[in-house]
Amino acid sequence: MATISKSIISAVQFLDEPSVYEALIGVRADERSVAEFFRMIGRSEPCMQTQNHFFVDTPLFKASTVSAFTDNSGTAMTDVTLTLDSASHGIIEGDLVMINSTDVAYVRAVTGADVQVIAIPDGTGTQNALTVANGDTVVVLSHAAGEGSNGATARYTIPKRYEYNVQIFKARRKITDIQNASPIEFEWNGQNYVFYQQEREGITELMYKISAGVLYNPATPNHFMATTPGLTDADGNPVNVTRGLYDWVVNGGGINLGNNLTLDLAQFTTISRELDNAGAGTQYTFLGGFDAMVAIDNTIKALNGTVLPNARFSVDGRTVDLDLEAFSLYGRYWVKKKLNLLTLSGALGETNKSKDFFLIPLDDAAINGGGGRVPRVSLCHFPIRVQGGVNRFWSQDQSIMMAMTGMLAPDGATNDSATITVDYTSYQGLRVAGVEHIAWGAVA
Repeated sequence: MATISKSIISAVQFLDEPSVYEALIGVRADERSVAEFFRMIGRSEPCMQTQNHFFVDTPLFKASTVSAFTDNSGTAMTDVTLTLDSASHGIIEGDLVMINSTDVAYVRAVTGADVQVIAIPDGTGTQNALTVANGDTVVVLSHAAGEGSNGATARYTIPKRYEYNVQIFKARRKITDIQNASPIEFEWNGQNYVFYQQEREGITELMYKISAGVLYNPATPNHFMATTPGLTDADGNPVNVTRGLYDWVVNGGGINLGNNLTLDLAQFTTISRELDNAGAGTQYTFLGGFDAMVAIDNTIKALNGTVLPNARFSVDGRTVDLDLEAFSLYGRYWVKKKLNLLTLSGALGETNKSKDFFLIPLDDAAINGGGGRVPRVSLCHFPIRVQGGVNRFWSQDQSIMMAMTGMLAPDGATNDSATITVDYTSYQGLRVAGVEHIAWGAVA
């Protein structure tokens, strides 16, 4: 009698083949999780350590505020010492500074937070009085050195240190001997395979936990390297938590747009101005929950000719078809990505997160001292080194592993339990470089 053999297939093997993965898991393209979305646009990269750090350049200049001032010229206001709000203003002797967007003055001397400025004579040689008040803004405009003078005072801009931790994500499902009798049949490349509903649930759970974690986890130190870890499991094992994007933006120096926003053109004007002030790029992803998407759709549906269905853009020389909508507004190209996990009943959907949205830049940041560039927002995974053997499946980039154990394990029994235990493991963390270009907000 002929025997038809069907091999086990795992969705983990097809994380990088969306069409097969979506068919196995039963999700639509618009339901991809954050973790899957980052993989798709080339923003999921390997890392070699459970904790890593790097430095990103900070802005060369900063605006200062006048806290007090002294008129050294009596009452003429042509020679004034400005006391600024901080000694780290970056102004040096010979600079030309603009005061309150009107007057331009020459910097003759700098002593800590005190900056002596001189009124610049006009075309007739007249020094007009400077207009100065407490609370005025002072910015660097230019530099004018004296003939035969020494070199300019050295300036040093301190880069910002970024670090990220890798978190261990796990999920498990059990398939009993009765459930094992009713697998899902699947055909791929002309071959018949079997697949289990429990595995579909397991990988979906894992991707949800990774995605929700990299969005909303709080920051913790690297407990894996600590002598006395601040967070342990019930067995005393150290536990790491990767810092989520929300915490990065709200507590790490990003653009916090706030709550109860009306996502109209006026708000987009404010957003664009904030991003321009930060020196941000022109290509962004708009990630949001249902309520945020309703708000943005209601705004852009009236912008005839700006909505681009089936959006595409280039990542590392590859053209990526997002099967999403994009629009161009105020000099930026926005790709919309609805996050169903923010509306999910019984999970984040119960916490009002469907109103949240994140604005994520798609450009790279230069790493200070390393000569390289990294994405401003990306997932980093610790490659799983266990390769080969039986009852194991792993993703192409080694970021996720699935192992099957039990009496009914497809490549041979591993114990006497009449089950298949399916374990998923992934070591991942969120890496942020240049949080000043990232924004969070919530609609009303």
